[in-house]
Amino acid sequence: MILRRVIEHVKAQNWTAVALDFVIVVFGVFIGIQVSNWNEARVSRQLAEETLVRLHSEAVRVSKEFETHRNFHELAVATKYDLIDRLADPVACSRVDEELKELVLSVGDFPPPRFSVSIAEGLIQNGQLALIGSDDLRAKIPSIIDEIGFLSQQWTRYIRTIQDAEYLYQVAGLRPTERADATMSEWANVDSYRIETPEKLCNNPQLIAIISNAAITQDFYLLYIDQVSQKLSAYQSALERRP
Repeated sequence: MILRRVIEHVKAQNWTAVALDFVIVVFGVFIGIQVSNWNEARVSRQLAEETLVRLHSEAVRVSKEFETHRNFHELAVATKYDLIDRLADPVACSRVDEELKELVLSVGDFPPPRFSVSIAEGLIQNGQLALIGSDDLRAKIPSIIDEIGFLSQQWTRYIRTIQDAEYLYQVAGLRPTERADATMSEWANVDSYRIETPEKLCNNPQLIAIISNAAITQDFYLLYIDQVSQKLSAYQSALERRP
């Protein structure tokens, strides 16, 4: 339609009309581009906001998992020190009761970190990090991924030391009396085990040294948990202050 009008105006040498048609065409193209840009910007803003909400939900979930993970390891360290005290006391050590069996059975407690930040990882893998407007937050996303990966590396590094402490089972002559019920709560089936050689546990310097090493190692792992937890807290706070 516009092209036909332009041709007619050129034939009639109506240059004012030609110029007006040209302005209308340019203006129309400009408006079309602007509308397209505005729509694209709106979609990008909406996607960025949805991404930030998902990242925050993920950070909140992982923070709770971190707290549970830390509490378990803190209890496991305390249990190892309780066991050391028990083994160093000849009277208490010779008394094979439920508490001693619980302490012996828990010596290998060292659960791995199972934290997933798949949303943050996907953002980088899909090249969508630019959606995040904040420079500070953009830097924190790959950083928190690296920190959680670092914690997994430390667990892998230390697990062997914890496993070495399970030598205690052999020294204690730990034997199952029946098949343990996996559906029961933690140590609810402690009576399913017996300690046949408790006398080998008491005042055993080698054994105490092995368990002490495991306790100290797990204490170091706790420090790493705390370091990563602090950075995770800062990351979560940055998400809560999102622009």
